[in-house]
Amino acid sequence: MKKLYKVILTPEERQQLRELVSTGKCSVQKIKHANIFLATDESEGIARSDAEVARLFHCHAKTVYNISGTLCRRSVWGFITLRSMTVGRMRQRLN
Repeated sequence: MKKLYKVILTPEERQQLRELVSTGKCSVQKIKHANIFLATDESEGIARSDAEVARLFHCHAKTVYNISGTLCRRSVWGFITLRSMTVGRMRQRLN
């Protein structure tokens, strides 16, 4: 699969993601996605293919591709708050 998204994180974004992973106070899915973001980051000179990252985190290369696209379309902060905002909206609709 051709790599379409080039992920380059700022030092602040890398720090936010590392804190998210190290605290472990969120969903497993969000932690796994944060780890994938950190692994696909090319700002430190290490360029990994989607297949290599998929092997590291035991998922499909398409998953890595989709997650990289999400980060490119949104900021890291948008990723971190995305799930909680969606769940909150769903709760409001149910009430």
